[in-house]
Amino acid sequence: SVSTCHPSPPSVVGHVTNAEEIVDYFLSVVRHVDDDPQTRLAVWAFLNVVVDTQPALAALFLSGKMISSIIPASAHTSVPMAKAPKGSVVDAIDETIARWETLWEANPALLAPALNLLDSVWQHAREHPAAVESIRKNDRLWADLVKLVKEPLWNAPSCDVTEMMTVDGQTRSTVHEATSTHAYQTLAKAHAVHILEI
Repeated sequence: SVSTCHPSPPSVVGHVTNAEEIVDYFLSVVRHVDDDPQTRLAVWAFLNVVVDTQPALAALFLSGKMISSIIPASAHTSVPMAKAPKGSVVDAIDETIARWETLWEANPALLAPALNLLDSVWQHAREHPAAVESIRKNDRLWADLVKLVKEPLWNAPSCDVTEMMTVDGQTRSTVHEATSTHAYQTLAKAHAVHILEI
């Protein structure tokens, strides 16, 4: 048969033990405002890759359900799961977007990846119907997305570098902050538009 000629690629989730602890850890990183921003960005990026490439593992993160209810019997690990994770990635996305007005000005670098992940989830809707349905029924989230799309995006700042400075051991131009803020705001708005368009 075709399935024997072209076997499915191996799934990461089949090799995961203590899955609830892994999910809890990743959720705690993206939810904890005092954690290192670069670590939080890396976790958002990881979750996005999971949704794009690992449907079974993505189902665990998106549903917050125990692995035994998601993974086929052939892929079960020998380690039993004692409890379900505390929440899901869908909850973390929702919590982040609920604070979009604060993040828009203070830290759009953390808003953009949450919207990017929601965009990816939405594009993989057929693989995760329960997660998508919970998002679809979230009226506040949709209202926030509409407000974000309507938020004015000011003209791009000048990119002319006239002076350099050192911040946390890294050399940056004096226009770095303004330029990166504008870029992340533009990216966040683009993802919101795309989600509403789909």
